[in-house]
Amino acid sequence: MNKKEALSIIIKGAEEYHKNLENKNLLIIYEKDDVVDFIETNFYPRNFLHLTGIEIINKKIHSSVEFYNLCLKKRISINDFSFKKDGTSILKLQSLIQVFQIYKNAKIIGQYNNQRPYLRTNILVGNINYCMGFIKKQEL
Repeated sequence: MNKKEALSIIIKGAEEYHKNLENKNLLIIYEKDDVVDFIETNFYPRNFLHLTGIEIINKKIHSSVEFYNLCLKKRISINDFSFKKDGTSILKLQSLIQVFQIYKNAKIIGQYNNQRPYLRTNILVGNINYCMGFIKKQEL
């Protein structure tokens, strides 16, 4: 994947994130070993950059929210971001659009088995084509 392809995915992804997830609360209810459990999460504008997996290199973009807003306005360029050296950017971008439709296409949930070095999570939600990681925090 080159940066031009990535830019197209990021801009479309911003539109999908805005339409489907931005400022929404998602409740995922599941059963494991005859026990009903759940994950509740919120999707904020500041989360979009992390979900793309890219890094901002333009010093004029000061925050993840500013980056997201520029993406929504289609005012981002290939000179504004770079891929992470660990290879995770391309992996995230390849499934970005599907991830932003998690509310309707997630079919599988499970514990993360720590097999990949760059993933910090403990629960994975998705389907056979993608997954999103969540860290389940205990209620206060």
